[in-house]
Formats: sequence, structure tokens, C-alpha cells
Amino acid sequence: MRVIWAYHDSDPVTVTNLLYHGNVNRGAKSMFLLEPADNRVKTVTIPSDAYTMEFVHNKVRVPSTSDTTYWCSGFTLPSFPEVHHMIKGEPIVPVGHEALVHHIVVYACSHQFNFTQYANYSEPCDLQANMPPDLKLCVLLLMAWAVGGEAQVYPENV
Repeated sequence: MRVIWAYHDSDPVTVTNLLYHGNVNRGAKSMFLLEPADNRVKTVTIPSDAYTMEFVHNKVRVPSTSDTTYWCSGFTLPSFPEVHHMIKGEPIVPVGHEALVHHIVVYACSHQFNFTQYANYSEPCDLQANMPPDLKLCVLLLMAWAVGGEAQVYPENV
């Protein structure tokens, strides 16, 4: 949630007559509002037999000629002999790049995927304009993060 705030040093004359704050006493902050208490746990003990994987864009050059750049990448998971579950998701935003990253969405592909062509895919993309058709079918949402968000720890029963 993006909270935008402003205040004046004096109380309003009436509830409908608010005083203009001027060029000071204002700002914005991303934060969680009304988050349930049981979701506030930000730490988890990672089991010793757990896999840790990092999905990182490799030296993406963000153009200065547009307000927004959408970037799509394909990553291949190792083959697991049995079912595994995700227990934590956390963004990796390098120091100094915080102003460039607005959100991160991670999808899984459950269809017959063309690994040869897209396993290392990393290109600017837009869902409607130029995203490859095979990637459009990857719709199983694993994790979503936006500015102000933190690590997501999933309950043990998930």
C-alpha cells in the first residue's frame, strides 16, 4: 500500500476547511496496513535439507528513454525426485537499484514448456505486445512483491 501524507502545523478551522500544507510536511511511504498479526513473522528456520535458489536478472540495462520497463526472464529449476514446497520468497534488489525495481512477480509453468528456447530467456517484454506465447501460459503465481514489501514466509501447512 502506498501511503501519501501531508499536514499543516495548525489544526483545521472546521472539518471541511483544511489548511494547505505548503511545500513541506508531506511525503509518501510504502507499507503494510492492517496486516494480520499471524503474518508478521519474517523469519523462518530453513531446514538443513532445503534447497536455496536465487533467480537474478543478469546485468539488465534499464533504458532511460521510457518511464516503465517490464522485463521477463525464464529460469530452469533442478529436477527433484519428489514433491517440494516453497517455504520462503524474498526479493533480491541490489543496493543502489531500489528506485528501479517497482515489483517482482514469479510464475511457474505447468504446461509442456519449450526449455531449449526459453530456459535462459531474458528480454524486455509486455504481456500483450511481445511476450513469447510459451511464457504467456506460465500463470501459476508463486510469489508477488512490490515496493515496501518484505520476505514472504509461507505457513508450514502450505
